[in-house]
Amino acid sequence: GTGAALVGTNQDNNARLYWDSLADDAGSNAVFTGVADGTADRDFGPIPGYTEAPTPAPDDPAQDTQRVTVNGNTISGTGAVAILSGTVIFNTNQTYGGVTTISGGTLQLGNGGTTGTVAGTIVDNGVLILNHSDSLSLAGLTGTGGVVVSSGTVSFKGTANTYSGGTTLNGGTVTSGTDSAFSTGPLTINGGLFTSSGTRAYTFSQLNIGGNFTLSGSGNATFAMPVNLGSTTPVITNSAGSGSRQFTGVVSGGAGVGITFSGFTGGSQFYLGNQGNTFSGLLKISGGEVVVNDDGALGGATSLTLDGSASRLTLDVGRPLAGRDWASRGTRSLRAI
Repeated sequence: GTGAALVGTNQDNNARLYWDSLADDAGSNAVFTGVADGTADRDFGPIPGYTEAPTPAPDDPAQDTQRVTVNGNTISGTGAVAILSGTVIFNTNQTYGGVTTISGGTLQLGNGGTTGTVAGTIVDNGVLILNHSDSLSLAGLTGTGGVVVSSGTVSFKGTANTYSGGTTLNGGTVTSGTDSAFSTGPLTINGGLFTSSGTRAYTFSQLNIGGNFTLSGSGNATFAMPVNLGSTTPVITNSAGSGSRQFTGVVSGGAGVGITFSGFTGGSQFYLGNQGNTFSGLLKISGGEVVVNDDGALGGATSLTLDGSASRLTLDVGRPLAGRDWASRGTRSLRAI
């Protein structure tokens, strides 16, 4: 019927998803969950249009969470969809008009292709994964959950994204046109391209760096939050664009973890602006200019590599490199102003 509620809340040890009910009701909710087996015994048969995750080992609690893929069919109507647990993947563009609520578990839009969207708004209290090969826009996202960008180009629009669980960039491109287009939670970058237009002062609670990534855009981009470099020295590369990129919050990291900067040329400099930085390890500049306004901004770095004649470390006025043994730095590439 028009208000059918499709509820899947059980799986057995062979990873089959059961329908608990299929009936007309006023709620008009389609609910898909994967939970531990044994909570009910009604089997209404396989669900058309869905594929299931690989069969887990019998009685293995660690594999009890079910993954369901909507692959070829669409959910239509005026009702809403809720994901309570497990992982649901939408491979097709869904046309239902109601709100999509991630109450728990994960909703993945797309599986590396150009389809996999929802028509209405999303309330994210779990995890929302975006995995497209083309472009997506995200606006009006609310809830306590987080967003993961795996591939494609995702544009965060407007100022109405109030989700609080943080943003993770694993691959692809993230772009925004406003400072407040993102959650105020943490930003984690494990790879990919982070780009912006115009002058931006981002308000993430923390920046966690877990891999090499690229920055681009026009205008200055400021990351004023604490920065955690993690356990491996990242390479931060500048792509096309102009303007400065800067870390003004405290930059820290694991023992011996430094930073490599690459390609900050053509009017794009990188600034380390906090005299309380504590990162250690190698500071390497592979083309371009890095500017520090205080000796303390270099943290605990005890070695410097300037890779090529176009590499430059610029010191602000009157700030000596007190007590640093960087004899191999080369005077032509280290400029004090």
